[in-house]
Amino acid sequence: MIWNWKRGLGIGLIFAGIFIIFTARVLTGAVVGFSKENYLGIFGILVFVVGVVMVLAEEESLEDLLAKEPTIKDKVRLLEKLYTRGRFDEVEFAEQINKISELIGGCYKPQDQLRIDVANSRISLRDKYNHDLAVAIYRRILANDPAYIKNCEFHFGKEASTKHHKKGIKNL
Repeated sequence: MIWNWKRGLGIGLIFAGIFIIFTARVLTGAVVGFSKENYLGIFGILVFVVGVVMVLAEEESLEDLLAKEPTIKDKVRLLEKLYTRGRFDEVEFAEQINKISELIGGCYKPQDQLRIDVANSRISLRDKYNHDLAVAIYRRILANDPAYIKNCEFHFGKEASTKHHKKGIKNL
């Protein structure tokens, strides 16, 4: 779930509606009705209902969110934000990036950098400490084309690396 201003405003309206309803009851002695004294209570109920509708409104699909972003880098940043909020796991994150633009290479050095190469862009990801994410991206790159191994520099530890310890990389 993505937190957006509509959902926040809806929650605010719910609380405001409840406050108005109880305030109207204290001031006028009634919650509902159609006399002059009860218009404040009716207004509170309307505010409450609008708030509930805003909270329950359907959130945008992933495709709609991605369509709003102009560049590949912006789309990857949006996916990264959704990933860090738990919308999908590492493998699905790599798949989503690959749908936007084919992964053709990358670089991972623990606690230093995690970078992906797509069509015409090199994008550094902010979650550079995530070993599982680096493995998922590496596997997705090789699934696209095994020849892309030349574009990869992934160091998964002292025993597994695409440059120095190639035997250990097969055990991932």
